[in-house]
Amino acid sequence: MEAYLLRIASAGARICLVPDANRRRSLCLSGFRGEYLFGKTSKGPFPLYCQSYRSTTPNSNDAQPDMELQLVQNVRLRDIGRDDLPRIYELSLDPNANRLAATIPRDADAFAAHWEEALAEPNFVLKAISVSNALIGYVCCFNQDGVDAVGYWLDKNFWGQGIASRALELLLQEVAIRPLHARVATGNRASLRVLQKCGFVVESVKVSPADDRFLECEEAFLVLN
Repeated sequence: MEAYLLRIASAGARICLVPDANRRRSLCLSGFRGEYLFGKTSKGPFPLYCQSYRSTTPNSNDAQPDMELQLVQNVRLRDIGRDDLPRIYELSLDPNANRLAATIPRDADAFAAHWEEALAEPNFVLKAISVSNALIGYVCCFNQDGVDAVGYWLDKNFWGQGIASRALELLLQEVAIRPLHARVATGNRASLRVLQKCGFVVESVKVSPADDRFLECEEAFLVLN
């Protein structure tokens, strides 16, 4: 199985992307007001929802953490099936996620071939991440070149809300293999924090060369014993 599952995409934990109009309305009803911004990171621009909220009710400061806690509590893992592949392919094309992960997205044929091979591997653990029965990403454990590794990919609308950490935590409860390895672009600080929060420790940092799937970048190599 090719290594693209090793590189992990996520955004900074200090921002909150609001996935749809209903949730934007719920924020307003909870007493928060904000505005869409167009922010930039070292990896390029992406839309942010401002967390500099103005309170309009006495206890509204508690509403956003409560919403994020509810999301985390609703995170579930299930086996990935072939019916999930169109959604996963859609997520794999996101330019901001690929920029953070330093990956080059596959075309449809290459994606289908890759996942057919992955799903046929009996020792791979491939889990869909769902919230309220909606597929928002995946987390996985697999062996490559004799190394057991983990990785994940998450819908950018759910970055920075503790979901990736919870999904990885759930996977680690299911997978007893140790040690487990992961690698992440050093510029992707949020994903580095996710791994460290789940107990991974940085073993080394080095520049990985470019190939037909990955861009050249500096990577941190981590292990969970």
